[in-house]
Amino acid sequence: MPNAIGILELSSIAAGIQALDAMLKRAQVQVIEARMTCIGKYLAIITGDVAAVTSAVETGKAAGGKHVLEADVIANIADGVLESIHGIMDKSEIKALGILETKTLAMGFLGADAIRKAANVRLLKLHVSLGLGGKAVVLFTGDVASVENALRVGVEKIGNPDKIKEAIAIPSPDQGLIDSLK
Repeated sequence: MPNAIGILELSSIAAGIQALDAMLKRAQVQVIEARMTCIGKYLAIITGDVAAVTSAVETGKAAGGKHVLEADVIANIADGVLESIHGIMDKSEIKALGILETKTLAMGFLGADAIRKAANVRLLKLHVSLGLGGKAVVLFTGDVASVENALRVGVEKIGNPDKIKEAIAIPSPDQGLIDSLK
């Protein structure tokens, strides 16, 4: 059973497609998502056991060369992270709203995983879509203390402040704001 994900983000679409091919030929992994994203980037997300995913990501890094922006392996991905990409946002019982905006798509996954594992919070949405200029946005909820703690842990996990655009906690968000979230 797959228990890890690998994320490869490249600045070239052609190099990204080539890197994904090399990854798939190297190890027993499956593609979760592979697509062109904003400003000419390519994102590949794979899954499999930790050793296979690690091997595939290393192969993808080598194949992608100078075009690799991010290459990460997340072992034992937290429940709800992958579902938060495609899932419908449950807007009920939002006590506080946490927002982590990262400058790369891969860092959004890393942050979402750390946030989910850090505290008693519920992921609402992980936006890694077109129209965000290559950024990712993690939306999540919980009580104020849990949201603030989860943001701190997510920022620490990413490690490099240059990869984070913003990290904000909004206590008791207005219902109009909640209704506007997509």
